Order: sequence, then C-alpha cells, then structure tokens
Amino acid sequence: MARIIPRIHAKILCLAGILFLLSAPLLIVTSPAEQSYWPQAFPAVSLSAIGGMTLFNVSNVFVSSSVEKDLQSLGQGIFTTVVEIGTAISLALAATIAHADGVTESATKMELLRGYRSCFWFSAGLMAIPLALSFFLRKGSASETPRQAEEKRKQQEKRQPENRQKVDSLEGSDKEEKILQKLPESRDLSEDENAIQLENMLEVKL
Repeated sequence: MARIIPRIHAKILCLAGILFLLSAPLLIVTSPAEQSYWPQAFPAVSLSAIGGMTLFNVSNVFVSSSVEKDLQSLGQGIFTTVVEIGTAISLALAATIAHADGVTESATKMELLRGYRSCFWFSAGLMAIPLALSFFLRKGSASETPRQAEEKRKQQEKRQPENRQKVDSLEGSDKEEKILQKLPESRDLSEDENAIQLENMLEVKL
C-alpha cells in the first residue's frame, strides 16, 4: 500500500475499498443456507479484509497529509477515535437488528438465517453513505499535502504562458519559413540586397 497510495487517485482507492466492503455482505446474503464455505463465504471474507485494509490505510494517510506536521498526532488521534466509536455503534446496531429478526438462543435454523441476513443487509446499506461521499473527494493523491497541492496548481498556472509563448514562437518560425520559400532566388543581388528584400517581405507579411 505504501507504493500504491501516492500513485493512484484518492477517489479511485476509496471507491475500490468501499466496493470491496459492499460486495462482501451481498455475497453472504445471496448465498444458500446449505452451501459450503468456499464458493461465496470465503470470497466475502477476503473482499471484506482487502476493502477494510484499503479504506483504512487511504483514510489514515489522507488525514495525516491534510493537516500540518505539528497537528498530525492530533489528527490521527481523532481519526482513530472516530473509527472505534463507529465500529462500536455499528456492531451494536447490527446485533440489535439480528436479535429483532430472530437470532436468539432458542432460534431455529431458518430464524438464524433470517436474522443474520437482515444484519448483512444493514451492513450493505451503511456502505451507501461513504460510497456517495467518495464522489466529492477533490484531492489528487491521498499523501499530497495542501501545500503540495497549492504548489502544483501554481506550477501549472506558470506553465500556461510559457507554453503559449512557445506556440507563438513556432507560429512565427512557420511564417518566416513560408516567406523564405516565396523569396525569389537572385544570384545577381548581393547579400545586403537580399537581406533588405527579406526584411521588407517580413514587415509586409507579419
């Protein structure tokens, strides 16, 4: 991840992590009750781990690079606190939903299946919120600091007039070449006369 994060757009990485996390509960929900572990449960667990790792690392780097160096420890502390509180609240809500749909000590197999499926549907619904918010990310790389983004923008603005000057110079050289092609060859004229004639044609054409 250390080599991937600086090279890929933050929005793409966040979308990839969220989609991995979204596909995991959907695979579990659609799996039959009598199915073995490998066809859908194993891919779901793998996608959940990959998506969680990707989203957590990208968000971690995003928070660190969005604040000044002397505030990075504070930013990391707030980020970790929000993650832990969010995890606790989501687990409590998921357990409540599962219990309300029949996950109890005396529940039958179908009641357990219905309760856990409701829990995973709730998990898939929660992922719709970060999925929508990820489209509003404007930052290029997650490891790019605000100062680096500002410097990059200034460099791009500075290059625009330079590129324009290069284009103008190329256009001017093209005009001179066309005039030189139209200049009649005269062996009888001296070098000074040829130079005067060329200057006159350039003044007329340009």
